[in-house]
Amino acid sequence: MFAVIFVTVLSSAVQVYSYSEQASNILLSGICSPYLARIQYFLLRIIIDFDCIRPQQPVNTVYEDNFVWKDDSHMSNNRTLILSLLQNVTDYLSRIHMKVHFGDNLYTTTNDMMIDQIKAKSLSTDLNSQLLFTQDDCYMVNMDDCNQAQPNRIFQIHPPIYGFSLLYNRMRAYIQQLNHMDADLLNETIEELRFIQSSIRYDISQGMDSLMNTLTDIGTMQISQSQAILIVITIIFNLIIILILVIVTIPWAMHFKQISDYTHTLLSLVPLEALDNDPHNFGNQVGDAINDLIQICVHTFESEEKQINMLKNNKSKFDKHIIDHKLILHRLLFLQEQLKELILDESQLERTSNVFKRTMAYVMNIGGSAKLLNKIEAMKFIISRTVANVFNNHFIEMDPEFSEEIGLIVRGKMDQDQEIKEDNNEQLEQNY
Repeated sequence: MFAVIFVTVLSSAVQVYSYSEQASNILLSGICSPYLARIQYFLLRIIIDFDCIRPQQPVNTVYEDNFVWKDDSHMSNNRTLILSLLQNVTDYLSRIHMKVHFGDNLYTTTNDMMIDQIKAKSLSTDLNSQLLFTQDDCYMVNMDDCNQAQPNRIFQIHPPIYGFSLLYNRMRAYIQQLNHMDADLLNETIEELRFIQSSIRYDISQGMDSLMNTLTDIGTMQISQSQAILIVITIIFNLIIILILVIVTIPWAMHFKQISDYTHTLLSLVPLEALDNDPHNFGNQVGDAINDLIQICVHTFESEEKQINMLKNNKSKFDKHIIDHKLILHRLLFLQEQLKELILDESQLERTSNVFKRTMAYVMNIGGSAKLLNKIEAMKFIISRTVANVFNNHFIEMDPEFSEEIGLIVRGKMDQDQEIKEDNNEQLEQNY
């Protein structure tokens, strides 16, 4: 029982652990899309100064771990500083993106305390291949948008696209190239800028959303499967528990049934102590081999009771002796009836049972043969006890003394002469 409960709890823990880390991947994948918007913001800061957006005084946040928001550098008009921030944001996004698909490792540390506390597990190789390296014409979320999208929507790229990872890594490479260019010469006509903006606007931003949706669907499916598995496991182990209970209780139930049959038979076989006052009535109920013994006992007891009745020198012992006689006759008659019924039951068992039924009755204690066997066993027990009671109730220690006292036992003549001789010798010795 405890083993079943332990296995159930263990399987539940394994199922919960299997999808618990999926939530981390979903959360981290949801962080990627906002960082794409930051990349677009820094690209605009490169080609447009936004002189109107300027803090009145320097801003420094002490408790902020993210490098973008630690100060007001993201609002600077210095293009070199903006390019540096752009590169840092891209690296930060790449580390989170790698953490989603390949789990925690040396290359996914962001130095952001909050992000680094989120532990992620690597996705399977097949799933990463499907999400990152599947050739497709469009990586937008909706198929309708893909059908309506222009083939030349991405600068210098024409469908098919050989994997989302290829498109994303090309964007990273162009951002690195921007850091090696003269910042003052950068404008909206630069090919690298045009590619980065056009790729983020459509396929990369919605591709990130599509990745997040896919991971969310996978997580939801795993949770549903885990729930179904837990339900199945619970049902199976409940059935096992019920089966174990049945297996454990079957021997007990069979033993209880055996004791019940045995007890009911004993109750039905217990002889009544209420005796018939007329011992001749016992003779009318006999009909088998034990009838002779009963008749002999009846005649013997009648003769003995006549002699006792003539003496009647001890009323209490006399009455008890009469009751003992009746009790013996009563139990002899009862013994006769039970022996006859025992013979009938044994013959019935012989007729109605076969080897298989007897085996099931002896081993499993089931079936009608088992009930009949229990009855026969109880009857044999009662018969043996009745035979013992016949002698225990009549031939007791006080019976010989009582019989001698009332004259039922007469000593031999030699014994009487010997006693007379001894008495005479004693008298002679006294006279001298």
